[in-house]
Amino acid sequence: MTSEPADSGPAGASAKVGAGISAIYLMLSLLFFLPALLPGKQIFGTDYLSTAYFWEEFASARFAAGEIPSWLPTVYGGVPFFANPMDVYYPASVLFRLVGLPTHLHLALLFVVQYWIAGTGTYLLLRELGARTAPSALGGLAYMFTGYLISYVYAGHDGRAIVATLAPLFLFALHGGMRTGLLRWFALAGAVLGSAFLSFQIQSSYYLMLAGGLWCLYLLWALRGHRPARQLLRRLAGGAATLVLAFALAAVNFVPFAGYVESSPRAGSGGRGYDYAVSWSMPPEEIAGLAVPERSGTLEYYRGVNPFKLHTEYAGALVLLLCFMGGYVLKGVRGPWFFVALGAFALTLAFGGYTPLYRLYYAFLPGTAKFRAPSIAFFLVSLSLVVFAASALDRLMELRDRVLAASPEDPPSEADEELVRSAAILAVMGAVGVLAWAGWATFRAATSGPGPSTAGAGYALGMWRFSLFAVLTAAVLVLWLRGWVRTLVAVVVLALVTLADLWLVDRQFFHTVREPSEYFAPDEVAGYLRQQEGPFRVYVLSDLPQNNYFTLFGIQLVGGDHGNQLSAYNEFLGEGETSYTDFGNLEDPRYLALVNARYLVTTLDLDRDYLEPVFRGRTSGTQATVYENRRLLPRAFMVPTATSVLGWAGLQARMRQGSFAPDREVLLYGESRATELSDPGAAGDAEILQYDPARVVVRTRSPKGGHLVLTDNFYPGWQAAIDGEEASIQRAYHTFRAVAVPAGDHEVVFTFEPAPLRAGLVISFTTALLLLSGGVVWLLGRRLRPAPAGTLEATPDRSRQTSAP
Repeated sequence: MTSEPADSGPAGASAKVGAGISAIYLMLSLLFFLPALLPGKQIFGTDYLSTAYFWEEFASARFAAGEIPSWLPTVYGGVPFFANPMDVYYPASVLFRLVGLPTHLHLALLFVVQYWIAGTGTYLLLRELGARTAPSALGGLAYMFTGYLISYVYAGHDGRAIVATLAPLFLFALHGGMRTGLLRWFALAGAVLGSAFLSFQIQSSYYLMLAGGLWCLYLLWALRGHRPARQLLRRLAGGAATLVLAFALAAVNFVPFAGYVESSPRAGSGGRGYDYAVSWSMPPEEIAGLAVPERSGTLEYYRGVNPFKLHTEYAGALVLLLCFMGGYVLKGVRGPWFFVALGAFALTLAFGGYTPLYRLYYAFLPGTAKFRAPSIAFFLVSLSLVVFAASALDRLMELRDRVLAASPEDPPSEADEELVRSAAILAVMGAVGVLAWAGWATFRAATSGPGPSTAGAGYALGMWRFSLFAVLTAAVLVLWLRGWVRTLVAVVVLALVTLADLWLVDRQFFHTVREPSEYFAPDEVAGYLRQQEGPFRVYVLSDLPQNNYFTLFGIQLVGGDHGNQLSAYNEFLGEGETSYTDFGNLEDPRYLALVNARYLVTTLDLDRDYLEPVFRGRTSGTQATVYENRRLLPRAFMVPTATSVLGWAGLQARMRQGSFAPDREVLLYGESRATELSDPGAAGDAEILQYDPARVVVRTRSPKGGHLVLTDNFYPGWQAAIDGEEASIQRAYHTFRAVAVPAGDHEVVFTFEPAPLRAGLVISFTTALLLLSGGVVWLLGRRLRPAPAGTLEATPDRSRQTSAP
């Protein structure tokens, strides 16, 4: 047996190796997502195709028009898009829009970039912790293709993917800051966390921030950063700078959203209650999905207790086998066990209502009451497993090298030899245990009744798949530990086995469909509706899918697919007990008239004297009928009478009275000096001259004056001007807009200029400019001087690793 040296060599060589490994990650990410980049194809994602694609198209169109996307008029009566901007301002998204990339390529390339960042960030984190190149490279590979991350693709959850793929890079930067106390590391951490915030996946970002806080507390102790006091203050200041920079960078999201929270369905300090907060918790039995996703089933074969499940927890044979071995070989090695603790904590978050601990989190962790789907925290479990597994492999490499480098003059220690032998035995035991598990699953499948047998057969097949890769992984590890296979060969084989192992599961969560021009081609109902003169809204009843498909053709919806609408509009439609709205109030034709629902689309036969069937055709893959509402009120109309009401209850009481007529009486909150007129036509008429997302122009003609009602949602930031003179906008019918207009002919202009958006943009742009200029100055300075020891490019200093005993 011959010995092989540990990592050594100049800093430049180490940097080149790291760059080469990062390039391999990029190539693998491109290869994985290549089908979605080919002509005629786009990536499949459930939420993406039903919701996000249309918003992304809207944002790109606004940017192309030289505007900041601020108001989305197409769903739920109009919503403040600037306060719910998805990942519009995420750096990669901004770049893709600036170069005019089509929306479907935008998402595919975003995934390419993010999974490349996941691999590179994990590699950097492990190197920063002192791990050798080979374990770090395998760790990066295992995390970027781990099942939980890749399965974000199926649902089109690009926001969650952004946060999870940035997580290792964030922990890497924090470690550098806590190790050195240098501002540049904390600035990098702030830039990464701020970018995660810009994904606008607030819940995932919150969990990442929790992990970062725990990581910093641990490092203060492990790196002795709390001694002396000056060092402690320096690191505390760096941590504070990280948070300040992160929130400042994402101010364009947070400043508008802070003002929106109380207007959203999630308003109130108590959220929507504990049951809502723990909905979509992870059932504890689904932890078996780390090894065998088929245990509870995946996608259409899911058999768990949640209504559906679009992800997998699969971690792969290499990671799980190394974690099993690491429990023994990492005894007394401090650092990796932090990730065991972090993973356990994240797991209790993911379990949600299935553990009593979540009652404490709900009560004492700020913001938890406003979230749901605590299972989202599982990405921290996946990362923790990968880091622990890579640390175990690094420890094994260290022990193996010491044993193989021994000579008769300098024999290996008995402890090292024992650890290497025991590790090989553990690898064999793990493989044998998995084989026994597969055999038991096969026996259960063969002896179960006809009902469970199909599920049991799938489970058994999954077990045998996992067993195959566990045996292959164990065999390579044993041969390598015994010195019969060189490290480079073992690493290459393990990488190939791991790629194959993860790909067999990952491929279930990556599909393509036809390109947008074909996939979203107008169906028969959309073709009919787009020919009608607007603006008007379409009410798609619940027997048809609630997506945003019609909005692609300029058709506005009474509802649509949106997760955080204006609560006032939801209340107007009718709040649901298990959903934000059940549209119950629209059974009253006066409510239906006020929401400007000119057409109703449904598969049902509706017998209403005010509804007339006008078209029948296919939509959403089924035959549907289009009904026209004969009691429709136009989008903008004049009303002669104004009544002041006290609160939503008073308004509802008045609207439910038989004498109430919305075209004769506008209900307002507050004082009004409008005059009641006896002639129904005396209020005049209104005509929309221009209708853009953030600008609406209406011409009014009125002999005696009245109130102009625009049945678009009221929200702070909307301003009105009558013939160029500022006018006050009042809330009409709880959720719409009204302006008192004097007699005569006038032009009323509504413009949306929200001050929080301007403030957020200024703060974010200034922060981004500060970070970029600081980074350029630092890089230019580095080119003029040699890299000092202990920096990223330098060979890891084993004496400083946090995993030191």
